[in-house]
Amino acid sequence: MKKREPLMDQDYFDRSVAYQTATIARFEAKLPTLTSAPHHRATFAYSIFRKRYEILLARYSRGEDPSEISDALPAAIEAWDRYLRMEGHEPYELDQAFDHYVPALWLVSFAIIFEAGEETLTKLVGCIGEPRDSLMERLLATRVSGRTDPGLLLWPVPYQPLNDAIDAPAGQRPELLREFLSTWYPASRRHRAYWVDNYKGPQGGGFFGYWCIEAAAVVTAFGIDDSTFREMRHYPAELVRRSSSP
Repeated sequence: MKKREPLMDQDYFDRSVAYQTATIARFEAKLPTLTSAPHHRATFAYSIFRKRYEILLARYSRGEDPSEISDALPAAIEAWDRYLRMEGHEPYELDQAFDHYVPALWLVSFAIIFEAGEETLTKLVGCIGEPRDSLMERLLATRVSGRTDPGLLLWPVPYQPLNDAIDAPAGQRPELLREFLSTWYPASRRHRAYWVDNYKGPQGGGFFGYWCIEAAAVVTAFGIDDSTFREMRHYPAELVRRSSSP
């Protein structure tokens, strides 16, 4: 196993994944026993959800095979569904919080890339509801019937070039992907995404890697040739089957 994320060393990711795996198991065991106020229980459940989607990226950073990582996706979506059904949970506002939108888009993207089953997709759609976001709807529509494109992006910065690539002529698509990948992280910093620069924290600060999963999902779903940007920073190339490219 060889790490993919250039920031932090192999030992960091080995230790981080082991610690987070143990923490998730401990939290799952504790949740049913909590007798505190509903808001506190919901907050605890949210922390499990967040750890479950973050560990998907951490395991990719660590160097694990995508086929092994895919087995953990349903549990992350189930944790989200559980949180949203709990008394005391806070609204998950895709149009108001960048830190809500991006993890939701990551999970949609993982579901596309890993070819999630019907049960998992149904639960994911239930969590998302009606996002009113063109990029998310267009990705979902490749696997779920009845989704409609609202013609609106909730976060045009940075997602306009990625959305535009879906409709662009084949020869222009790679350039739009390159533009998107080059602006994705700086734009995330401007939106003050919670995970930006977290590798600078004490012993990594909960760092799980900087991967634009949504770029890989668009390439996979719409058959875009990624040969000219596979080596770009933040592009998780090993999530994309080479057969996706013409």
